[in-house]
Amino acid sequence: MSEPHEPLVSVVIPAIAVDDHLLQAVSSALGQTWSRLEVVVVLDGATGDESDLPVDPRLLAVRLERRSGTPVALNTGIAASHGEFVARLDADDLAEPQRIARQMSAFASRPELVALGSSVTVVDADGAPLRHLVAPTGPDLRRLLLTRNALTHSATTYRRSAFDLVGGYDTRCTRMQDYDLWLRLATVGPIDNVPEALISYRVHDGQHSRRTPPWGPATRSVLAGRRRLAAALGSPPAAQRARDAVWIAAQFVRHVGLRRPRYLPSRLTRGPRRGVLLVTTADGSLDVLYAGQLRRWIARGVGPLAVASADTGRLAAVGRRERVATHALPLVREPAPVDDVKALGAATRLLLRLRPAVVVYGTPKASLVTALAATIARVPRRVHVLHGLRLETQTGLPRRISLLAERLVAVLSTETVAVSRPLVDVCRELGIPTGRTTVLGHGSVGGVDVERFEAAGRDPERRRTVRSAHGLDDDDLVVGFVGRASADKGLVELVSAVDRLRREGLAAHLVIVGPDEGLADLPPETRRLLGQEGFALHGPVDHASEVLAAFDAFCLPSHREGLGSVVLEASCAGVPVVVSDAPALAEVVRDGVTGLVVPRRDDVALADALRTVLTDRRVASALATAAAASVAERFDHRDVWDRAAEHLLGHLSAAGAAGAADPASAADLASAADLAGAAGVRTGADAPTRA
Repeated sequence: MSEPHEPLVSVVIPAIAVDDHLLQAVSSALGQTWSRLEVVVVLDGATGDESDLPVDPRLLAVRLERRSGTPVALNTGIAASHGEFVARLDADDLAEPQRIARQMSAFASRPELVALGSSVTVVDADGAPLRHLVAPTGPDLRRLLLTRNALTHSATTYRRSAFDLVGGYDTRCTRMQDYDLWLRLATVGPIDNVPEALISYRVHDGQHSRRTPPWGPATRSVLAGRRRLAAALGSPPAAQRARDAVWIAAQFVRHVGLRRPRYLPSRLTRGPRRGVLLVTTADGSLDVLYAGQLRRWIARGVGPLAVASADTGRLAAVGRRERVATHALPLVREPAPVDDVKALGAATRLLLRLRPAVVVYGTPKASLVTALAATIARVPRRVHVLHGLRLETQTGLPRRISLLAERLVAVLSTETVAVSRPLVDVCRELGIPTGRTTVLGHGSVGGVDVERFEAAGRDPERRRTVRSAHGLDDDDLVVGFVGRASADKGLVELVSAVDRLRREGLAAHLVIVGPDEGLADLPPETRRLLGQEGFALHGPVDHASEVLAAFDAFCLPSHREGLGSVVLEASCAGVPVVVSDAPALAEVVRDGVTGLVVPRRDDVALADALRTVLTDRRVASALATAAAASVAERFDHRDVWDRAAEHLLGHLSAAGAAGAADPASAADLASAADLAGAAGVRTGADAPTRA
């Protein structure tokens, strides 16, 4: 016999089919040790025969003739119920006999509680146990709701009065209706879990949450609820925005690939992995940085090998030349949130389909997108090639965003290969993790084709062709620049230095070769000088070897540089070089031995150095000869390519030994938690919810 003071509990079960799972769920609800209960089954346009339900005076079946969705079904069932408490149970889950009694005991001892969940035992479609998920507990879990869902819907019981007070389930939330409700209930009073596993939580491919995308009204409603609760609890808005960003990313991760976090094997870990995928932002990078190298890798046993990038018209040609499979990705160089999300989805789908054992990525946007996608897709070896740090010349918010992106890529990558040792030092100074960073040999990605550039430097026809294009004679003094035409490459100082030489009576000419990536942003005086006699814009070329022979001196006064490959190429071509003291440049050029090094942003010192190499042919010749020998010894492309191939073979071997490795090591997870904590974000396991 039940005690008179025992409250009535209504177990509400929405269902879209009268099947074995539902019958088992109803039986488990009716079999509770708590006697004052009713079971309300809402048949939401359900298939199957209603007469199969057990005959029991405590059972009420409510039929909705048309499928109305989980929130409507729940509101309908609760409206038809009579209990002081509502206990949720999904149509494919099983309640332990003591579930209601245990939760009601907790409510009795803590009358301030408005909702109470429990731990769960995860079972497969046949009821076989898979894993025990321990629910978080504490005096008040409301702050945890600011980060994630803290209650399992099917295991939660809540007060009917609080439910009515907040307006019930939001019918717009076809998914995450539980999380949305908890956020509103938490404004009424505390929530908690009991530590025991009180339900068997069934996971299978037919679950609704596996078919719904993580965007739309439900996501907006939950985000609004998180922010309202944060304000009510006095949490700073900036901290909540950071938590929301992490949560949105987690929703996307689950949708694009993960089946159920941490307690089910997924399609991401099934089947063998093989080969390497190389990703860059633009196909031009593949065409220039890896020309010939990919064929060399294949010859050394690296394969199958595929490449991916944005397709600007060169991707197919790269594939034919290198004999590799190519894949186009919608990557753009500049920040573009909508395009970047599309690129992340496309990259994730590509990785899920190809299942490479190793993914290699370089250039900033490709690195961020691919590191995220490869982590989602659980690629065991994720290798980041760090060419340089764009943030060195940025300020304000763009710099902070770039720094966060670089730190995130370093955390998500299993290894970072930097193109120079000074670049590693800069990373360390900026707080970018370097524990898994290495430099292969003396650095460089592709090395230098020594024979090609030596021959190019001696080619009189190329010298005449480039010079005649700008009205220059063979005996004119020409300073050359090859690279992105932008301020961070030191163009302001270079133009000023050449102008100073001309005003001082030395008839020097400047030829700028490369794509326009910021000429319009240069100071007005610099733009004015570029339109004067003595200054020429040559535009981009396919290969630096086409123009280097035309120069009497090569200058790269860059404010930041990862390595400065074009300096190595100019040295091989026999052209004396003048560079800034950007750390990587100062390492490849020994001042006074293989070139001249001047302080960054110092146009006077730059003019003096250029005057030396243009007017003192003995010094210029000695510098050029020593530089060519140094480059041939340290950066011959065949040595660099073979070193990279051996490194990749090591990754393939390790990935093969490990099989489909887990997506992140303990160190990865700890670093990610540190990043989240720095942004005011708490981390933890997601409560399993079916929406």
